[in-house]
Amino acid sequence: DHAFKIADHVIIVIGSHNAPISVRNPWNTSQREECIRASVSESDSKHLTLIPLHDSAYNFTDWVMRVQQKITAVSGEHTVAIVGHYKDDTSYYLNYFPQWTLDKLPTQADGISATTIRNAIFEQRLGEIERYLPDHVKNYIEKWMESSVYVKLQDEHRYARLGSL
Repeated sequence: DHAFKIADHVIIVIGSHNAPISVRNPWNTSQREECIRASVSESDSKHLTLIPLHDSAYNFTDWVMRVQQKITAVSGEHTVAIVGHYKDDTSYYLNYFPQWTLDKLPTQADGISATTIRNAIFEQRLGEIERYLPDHVKNYIEKWMESSVYVKLQDEHRYARLGSL
């Protein structure tokens, strides 16, 4: 919501494009695009561009350059601002675009994050996070939780959690 309040056009870079499905990235790019589009109003969706971006394992400079190229291809000469939150050490990338304004957000509502959401989904605690999810996304996740992909990832999640205890 915040990005649509401060910008005429919002660009969301969807990372890990075409990466294998995993506990950390349980949905492919088109599934994530569907959920993002379902999360914005019809009027905001007219001012939204989604850009899939492959990861660059072991080549962060390449990743930064590709982000810059893709954003510039959409934004042209318009002012660009990054809307982000410093959650932990994985948020370092926010500092790698000094040519753009960084609009730092405070901690999300009740400390909610993608990790919190994934853990709730894989631990079948969807009720604890459903207030943060648009209805379409909640319905999508509930249906997805009936799939064989979910069962496999849930097993991996359980194994990883037990190993970290």
